[in-house]
Amino acid sequence: MKRLIAAGILLVLVIACNAYSTKAIVGICDHAIALAEQAQEEKIGGQDPSDTLYNLKYNWEKDGVLLSLFVNHTLLLETEQEIETLFYSSQNGEDDLFPEHFFRLKSMLFQIEESARLTWKSVS
Repeated sequence: MKRLIAAGILLVLVIACNAYSTKAIVGICDHAIALAEQAQEEKIGGQDPSDTLYNLKYNWEKDGVLLSLFVNHTLLLETEQEIETLFYSSQNGEDDLFPEHFFRLKSMLFQIEESARLTWKSVS
C-alpha cells in the first residue's frame, strides 16, 4: 500500500511538471510567433522591422536556455539561425527572401510547440 501511495504521488508530480514545462514552451513559442507576425506586418507596411526582430532575437536567446532542457537541440539551433537570418537581412535591406524566412520560422515554432505537447500517440 505504501508503494502505491508513493507511486501515485510521483505520478502526480510528473504530470504537474510536464504541464508546467509544456505551458512554458507554448508561451515562449506564442510570444515569438506574435513578434514574428508583428515584424512581418511592419515589413508589409513599409516600416523597418529591425527593432521587433531584435526583440525576437533577444527574447529567443534569453528563453532558449529553458527550451534546451525540453526540445530537440537541432530544431532550436535551426530556429535561432532563422531568427538571426531575418534580423541581419532586415538590417542589410535584403528583402527578396523575407516571406520565405518568415514562413520557415513560423513552421519551426509550431513544430516546437507540437513536439512539446504530450499526446496519447507520443506516450504509446
